[in-house]
Amino acid sequence: MADAQGVLPFLNSGRRQRKLPLLRGGRVFPRKIRILMTEDDPDSREWLCLYLTHQNFQVVPADSAEDALRIAIDQEFDAYLIDSRLPEISGVELL
Repeated sequence: MADAQGVLPFLNSGRRQRKLPLLRGGRVFPRKIRILMTEDDPDSREWLCLYLTHQNFQVVPADSAEDALRIAIDQEFDAYLIDSRLPEISGVELL
């Protein structure tokens, strides 16, 4: 059973909020999963941040490969979401 930190708010069409365990791949996580998201398009970056945050992820946005590298050196992440067509280098090269 999940503790209070591992609870995902669940909205049900404007009804009262229910609380469900934070499940990822059949496992209960005691904290939010941290994602470094690299997207050069500002509209896409904002939309993805809002969506992933609403899904209970902790998102750190980067607007370029250089910015993403600088952030990744200083912090740890559980996952990376990278635009495959960045202007400077490809997402595969960034990985």
